[in-house]
Amino acid sequence: MELRLDFEYPASASVVYQTLISPAYRAAAVGEAADGQRVVREDDDGARQERVVEISGPGFVPGPIAKLLRIPPLTFRLEETYTHAERAWVWRLRPSKLEARISISGTERLTDTADGSTRTIELSVQVRMALVGARAEKMILESLRSSIATGVEFDHRWLTSGGDAVRAPQKAEA
Repeated sequence: MELRLDFEYPASASVVYQTLISPAYRAAAVGEAADGQRVVREDDDGARQERVVEISGPGFVPGPIAKLLRIPPLTFRLEETYTHAERAWVWRLRPSKLEARISISGTERLTDTADGSTRTIELSVQVRMALVGARAEKMILESLRSSIATGVEFDHRWLTSGGDAVRAPQKAEA
């Protein structure tokens, strides 16, 4: 199942891209989630940046699906490749278990517009499990959409304030 999202930003594609890959922004954006995230590798050769981040915690498999499939809390491996000249990046989220059955990936790119820029995100989720695959895909996509929307709100606050006194997105209360 695939989903495309477009978000408008109040700054040029170059400014937004440099912000999103900056260490200061990343440290602020992660916020409370930092306890469950660990950067395994980060390389930048001037043309491309590659990052691998391990994420642990309750995971991105929605609670009802996790309970139904008896999936314990997962660890995910986020693999990102940023191409600086194109202001674009691809990522893949690999679960520690069921990797052969669950595929979550995305491509993102920034383009200039008359009033700033547009961030286009194309998500792809595949869950290969009889009877529950399609429902799980919808739930995962909805969770990703919500998480991305929260992140974009943070991006806007960061960009309009120059990064001063901007708090990380807070986890939703259950």
